[in-house]
Amino acid sequence: MKPLIDEKTREFIRKRRGEAPGNVKELSSIDANGQPDDMVSERMLTPKQIAELLQVNVRTVTKLLEAGDIKGMKVGDRLWRVKESDFEAYQNKGSE
Repeated sequence: MKPLIDEKTREFIRKRRGEAPGNVKELSSIDANGQPDDMVSERMLTPKQIAELLQVNVRTVTKLLEAGDIKGMKVGDRLWRVKESDFEAYQNKGSE
């Protein structure tokens, strides 16, 4: 199955984030001891990035996150982050 976020889209996200091509910043998960778990690292997307990909308002993405339609996690009180795989799952669910 072809990934929904292709290399062209990834490059668009990198440019918007101010990253050099091919230099993808990835967030690592933290294991039970508070250490980075390099085996489970995955790119995280912001609501703004998702809004640009879906061509909708950021508030629409926030509402989808709050409703649980897009699986995401809150960082602090206001910030949302979405695993790239969870965003792809949302897109796949919508195309079925």
